Amino acid sequence: MQTEGNATEVEKPEVKVESTELNPILLKEELDRIKATNERLLSESKDYKNKYSTLKSTIENETKKKLEDEKDWKTLLEKERGSNQSLNENLMKMKKQTLRKALDFEVAKFAKDAYDVEDVIVSLDKESIKIDEENLSIIGVEEAVNALRAKKNYLFNSNKKPSMIDDRPGFNKPEKKPIEKLTINESLATLKDLMSIRE
Repeated sequence: MQTEGNATEVEKPEVKVESTELNPILLKEELDRIKATNERLLSESKDYKNKYSTLKSTIENETKKKLEDEKDWKTLLEKERGSNQSLNENLMKMKKQTLRKALDFEVAKFAKDAYDVEDVIVSLDKESIKIDEENLSIIGVEEAVNALRAKKNYLFNSNKKPSMIDDRPGFNKPEKKPIEKLTINESLATLKDLMSIRE
């Protein structure tokens, strides 16, 4: 169409606006399609991982066979030594971690009244503790903790002072009853005692 001033007016196509209500059938179809795609991708991913590991082991075996065929024993030996060394390093790390956890456990077992178990471990006489790396066992921790307790007793809470609730001067300790068996008067007296202690 033409209007004044030779300007042309372009007709705009009508845009259909879908309702904002969700169609449950379309949602289910879309969800099923997404699930199927997800399962397919997961399956393909597993296949690719398997193919990769198979190819990797095949290449390693072919390289090893090639070196053997060429009688390049020196390179083959270096590869095996490198592999063996990394395995030994991993084994040593695991042994150290296991022994450290065993030491922590043993010290915690014998130093239950310690303020901080790590401080006790650092302060222990390492020469009195025997570590068997082959059997992953530790011997002499109890003696070392007892010696440390005698030498540095400030690391331990061994001077437990009786509180006023436990021992009152001049009173015989009454027999403690469970709360359910207390009479009303006994319950009130206990409550008053507790309130006086809080103040």
